[in-house]
Amino acid sequence: MAGISLRDALKGLDAQPMLEDGEEMLQETIFAAQKLLAASYAMKKLPPPSPALQIIPVPENQSITLNWDPVDQSWVDPLTGSGDFLEYRVYRSSLAFIGPYDLLKAIRPGRATDVTRYFDTMKNKWIFEDNTISLGAGYFYAVTAVDAEGNESALTNRNFMPVYAIRSPAADALSVTVFPNPFRITSGFPVSGAENSIVWTNLPAECTIRVYTSNGELIKTMVHNSPFSGEETWDQLTDARQRPAPGIYFWTVESPVGHAKGTLLIIK
Repeated sequence: MAGISLRDALKGLDAQPMLEDGEEMLQETIFAAQKLLAASYAMKKLPPPSPALQIIPVPENQSITLNWDPVDQSWVDPLTGSGDFLEYRVYRSSLAFIGPYDLLKAIRPGRATDVTRYFDTMKNKWIFEDNTISLGAGYFYAVTAVDAEGNESALTNRNFMPVYAIRSPAADALSVTVFPNPFRITSGFPVSGAENSIVWTNLPAECTIRVYTSNGELIKTMVHNSPFSGEETWDQLTDARQRPAPGIYFWTVESPVGHAKGTLLIIK
């Protein structure tokens, strides 16, 4: 419930900080359904539908692009018979599927500057590029539709799993880096479940990452094989399924196009 894994759910209430919010949202949905039933499904207001949303990571620009077909061109309010479409609202959450969501942008088809900036006439699509993201962090998005009376559609087009903007593979191993380094208590990535993540970036498409203790003991081996991603994430579980102790660690990257090595400091 509330966007957590089954493993965390079995740990009890302490591992479910969003349980109360999830229950409240469920109750609100039930009450709304009961109210609609009591009114014999007669609706006093009807917002435009949320558009079908396509979300595309663009790592080379360190951005995530959203695009959707123009609901505004065909929407007619069945209750009033008028096309009273006002705007799209773009939302983002950096925490979880259920939010909280922040409003990034309100885009109005009736505003010439918004049409020039966000509407692609060749593709007949609205396009919004979010360039306020962090590489390695995951995000949830939604786009709603609003009519002239302020009636807003629901967040029905949210992505269930977080979307990441990851770097493309590097041509060599000369610029491999690790972040966060040093690792202090938590990764700082806002997505739930990524608190222990450590990321290698600027990796070649094919390589092997190894992590050693200061005594030279190999504790983790990761095989990276992706033609689309230059990043690999470690959840800080060793090959023995244990958490590493605080201290200094050494890492190596071996690939057909070069090698890299460095240190990693874990502070807890």
